[in-house]
Amino acid sequence: MIWFRCCATYGRLPRSADGLSYVGRCPKCLAKLEVPVGEGGTNRRMFEAE
Repeated sequence: MIWFRCCATYGRLPRSADGLSYVGRCPKCLAKLEVPVGEGGTNRRMFEAE
């Protein structure tokens, strides 16, 4: 889950078809966001986007 600070709303980012990143848009303003998948992963379940 991701917190979009631009519109103060939550959203989800599905993994891209090639599996190298998570890609999505803010559900309110449609700002695009792409986050690369890091090596080793993470235990965090929530993230913030500017």
